Amino acid sequence: MRTAPAMAAVLVVGCAGAQRSKEGLAVPFGPAGLTDQAVRPLRHALLVGIDEFQDARFQPLYHATADARAMGEALTDFEDVRVLDTPAQTTRSAILAELAALERRVRTARDTVVLYFSTHGSLGQEPGGELKRVLVASDTLMDLPLETGISVDALARKADAFPSRRNLLVLATCHSGRGKSQLPDELARALAAHKGQAPPLLEVSEAVIVLTAASFGETAREDDALGHDVYTWFLLRALDEGDRDGDGAVTATEAHDYARENTYAHTGGQQRPTSESSVLGRDPIVLRGWPVRVGRPVVYSYAPSSEGVAVQVNGVHKGTLPGGIALQPGSYRLRLATARDGRVLYEGNVDVHAGEYVDLSRLVPRAMQFAAQIGVGALIPLSSSARQVLPTMPLALARASVRHFQRDWLRFELEAALMTGSGEDVTIPATRAPFRVSGANLSLGAGAEASLPAGFSVATGLGLGTLFLSRDYQGVYSGHQSLRATTGTLYVEGGWSPTDRLRFDTRLTTMAILGNLASSNGPHLALMPVVQSTFSF
Repeated sequence: MRTAPAMAAVLVVGCAGAQRSKEGLAVPFGPAGLTDQAVRPLRHALLVGIDEFQDARFQPLYHATADARAMGEALTDFEDVRVLDTPAQTTRSAILAELAALERRVRTARDTVVLYFSTHGSLGQEPGGELKRVLVASDTLMDLPLETGISVDALARKADAFPSRRNLLVLATCHSGRGKSQLPDELARALAAHKGQAPPLLEVSEAVIVLTAASFGETAREDDALGHDVYTWFLLRALDEGDRDGDGAVTATEAHDYARENTYAHTGGQQRPTSESSVLGRDPIVLRGWPVRVGRPVVYSYAPSSEGVAVQVNGVHKGTLPGGIALQPGSYRLRLATARDGRVLYEGNVDVHAGEYVDLSRLVPRAMQFAAQIGVGALIPLSSSARQVLPTMPLALARASVRHFQRDWLRFELEAALMTGSGEDVTIPATRAPFRVSGANLSLGAGAEASLPAGFSVATGLGLGTLFLSRDYQGVYSGHQSLRATTGTLYVEGGWSPTDRLRFDTRLTTMAILGNLASSNGPHLALMPVVQSTFSF
């Protein structure tokens, strides 16, 4: 496992049809100066454009090779640029071989890698599986896209595995079944039932940034007058005009935002670039220039909760999220409202400073997230008074929690822990009376959570509840007791989330039992180590 996850960005350019149809100042890197040339960070680009396909069912494209060549000519600051645009260079095996060779050329974590593909898109589906995005190579067969094409999931994993931490994957393609995307009838029907939601990119680092230049299912456009597809045309222009904060460098995010706004305007709103994930702080992927000065402050958001939110600064409309807006340093009156009905989500004053990046998603109220948790563990008596009447007992628990994303560090919980075990009551004179006990602890709690890199997190919290116990004696002394006591809990927890919906936790809870257990006076202390899984919805 690498100590630092790769930073990979995915820009999905949609599909062609119709007309042919910065937290603080963190400088990513600068000129080498006196730095040892052997470790100077390099910028690499592998650019693929495919117009002709061996399977005649894939119609020829008109500007894909021109797109790739133009990108190669535009990346003037890159030391290593390779363009694949002939039939022999763009077979599946040839592309995979070039990717492997590129990985060997990447030397340091500070290197930058751009992978650009302009070709047809398709979808693949394993029996009973989800739809998966596929890039069409020159020798891909329409009936076997997964087997003969290049999976976008696999490509994103490849980018994540590079030694570099600054990797940009640009996909000038789409998967809608139109324009630069063609599907067999069976997959076209599966897509029609998919209701326009993009198949998720799986098994990639949390550092992956997914930016889409057209909503999934839309048709992007090649434009003969431009000689490119529309998004790529504006992406190229962004390298000259897209330095939003004026620091001397054009980052991938700045270029995408410039192309997104202009693509939307050029197509009359028919192509709606969107963001599939969040960009946190300053984008380290520099496509043109160097950050040679402190840039203007930027307010931004790419979070799903910010989609369609209009931004007003001092009463002037500045744009609609997702995206970023550069300002001069100073104090501003900020207003965030839904573009559809004008409902105000936030209004207040913000102070911004040179080089600062302010995430607006933290100001936008977000929907509550619910989670269901199951776990197994044990209740271990700690105090001598508790050990007299309680054995160490295995337990199973179920927990429901809710988190309001406006305060995404705060969560509330309702927990039921079920336990059972057997022991001996040493408080009964002249005998060690065996017993069996079962019970439940019902509690309400609140906690705070802090996120760490690579999907890890830590949390702590308090709870208040009621413990119900039923104890049955066996042997010489027989009888039944029903016990109830108030409980207070303090927990610490470590968690890991491999996906947005799934989480694994280990929680250590100290329980104080306030009250008497049989003839043993409280308070009593117990420990509850628990391993659990969480499913969010």
